[in-house]
Amino acid sequence: MKLGWSNYMGADRKLIQSIEQFVRGPIMESTYEKVGTIRHYYSKASVAVVELSAPLNKGDKIVIRGSTTNVEQTVESMEIEHEQIVSAKAGQSVGMKVSDRVRENDVVYRVKPAP
Repeated sequence: MKLGWSNYMGADRKLIQSIEQFVRGPIMESTYEKVGTIRHYYSKASVAVVELSAPLNKGDKIVIRGSTTNVEQTVESMEIEHEQIVSAKAGQSVGMKVSDRVRENDVVYRVKPAP
């Protein structure tokens, strides 16, 4: 009798899930708040122009999502008119250093840990 993956999906499934949970660590549920949209991306400088729909601060953890984009990072650098800023308000457009390629119309979300 040949054993395959499907043989392990019965009684051992809970054991496999427990091992996966141990390896990944505790699952922390997070909520996402939309804070803006990517309007342009400068590939050589790795800078995105973000049009904000909510306030954003340096140090906030963000996720940028699109059809082929999935970037998670902390806001390290934001500028308006080549001036470094610490926070920006809704309605402003900011230049932000990004860790990977993003595309126009990708959505920027702030990650808020669950209570």
